[in-house]
Amino acid sequence: MSDSISAELKGWLEADPKRFEVVTKHYYDLFAYHAAQRLTTFNFFIVSLSFFSNAYATLVTKGDAAHSFYYVMSAMLSFTAYILVVCFSRLDKRNEQIILINERPLRRIQAIIEDRFQGGCWETFKTSNEEARPLRTFGKLLPVIYIFAGMLAAMGGPYGLFLAQILSWTCAVTLWLGLAALSVAAVTIAGPKRGSPAKPEPVVTKSAP
Repeated sequence: MSDSISAELKGWLEADPKRFEVVTKHYYDLFAYHAAQRLTTFNFFIVSLSFFSNAYATLVTKGDAAHSFYYVMSAMLSFTAYILVVCFSRLDKRNEQIILINERPLRRIQAIIEDRFQGGCWETFKTSNEEARPLRTFGKLLPVIYIFAGMLAAMGGPYGLFLAQILSWTCAVTLWLGLAALSVAAVTIAGPKRGSPAKPEPVVTKSAP
């Protein structure tokens, strides 16, 4: 979506400084809330993954030929962790999508300020996008973390079933590859696109009585 704004929208906001302040605060609060929600979701993901990792390691350590039940339990735990990773990755995609939606009106407000002061005064979104490098932004780094976690969780289930002698090595590897592919698809498919075109929203103004 372009950062340019219509003359009507600009005039409506600049007509009343209080109106400009209220609109700016409204969209900034939405943006900040969902950005914080994304970080909170990721923190819960890390805590949950740590719990499942410790439990899985404990079960695999206790298992042996005479106690293959622990291997089966570790496989079930790993499959549960895999589902959890996929769910968290989809929640992260949704949070990212909402953040980008809330970013659009802030870009328009920023364009008003840049136009008033002839640019260069506030270029937060523009500068951050131009200076973004691979794996140095949340939008690039978090999907990699979710993919890596999904592949590890997908590996634990087939490996536990292999140790319990329920699956052969070939079947275990095949199952792991299939689950790993699904985790990659869950993270990458239908992701939000920054700067995608959107229909302009009509600005409704009321004439003074």
